[in-house]
Parts: sequence; C-alpha cells; structure tokens
Amino acid sequence: MRKTLNDSETELFGKLKDAWSELTCLNECENFINGFRLGVRLTAESLQETE
Repeated sequence: MRKTLNDSETELFGKLKDAWSELTCLNECENFINGFRLGVRLTAESLQETE
C-alpha cells in the first residue's frame, strides 16, 4: 500500500496510525480502570458481613 502513496500521503498515513494507536491505548487504559473498579466492588461486597 505504501508504494502507491506519495510523500505527503505517506506522512498523513503515519499520523493517522499514530493517532489510532494513541486512541486505542487510551481506550484500553480506561477499560482496565473500569474493570478493576468493578472487581474491587465485587470483592468488597463479597467480604461484607450479612445480617
């Protein structure tokens, strides 16, 4: 694919890949945080004394 792109298109494609990679990383971090919070809540609830 890169062989069909000129220099400015190659640069733009590189920027697109970088932005996509950053977005994906941020999403993965956010999903980890949400999953960790859920795990902590479930653990805390399971350890609470029931009446």
